[in-house]
Amino acid sequence: PRKMIRLALASALSDRLNEQRVVVLDSWGITTPNTKSAIKVLDAIGVSGKVLIDVTPNEEATIKSFRNLPEVQLILVGELNAYDVLCNDWIVFSKDSLPGSKDAK
Repeated sequence: PRKMIRLALASALSDRLNEQRVVVLDSWGITTPNTKSAIKVLDAIGVSGKVLIDVTPNEEATIKSFRNLPEVQLILVGELNAYDVLCNDWIVFSKDSLPGSKDAK
């Protein structure tokens, strides 16, 4: 049932938020695909371990920059789910990819 799926996702996100393991960025600051830039972004925000990055489909440079990193899982906005949230140590959103934002569809 959809209500249970949404409730599970809300619970998983709430768990990560209570652990202060959710980061929201204004933007990624990546204009050209470059894995070194992706590593610098992760270092700058202070995340380590397994990281779930929620992106919108129009963030191509970001997707291409992070896809080669073994500890990073990329997920598109509409595919966010409780299982992936719980399997990762950190959750990183841009303002465009936040659930409920106008661009996150």
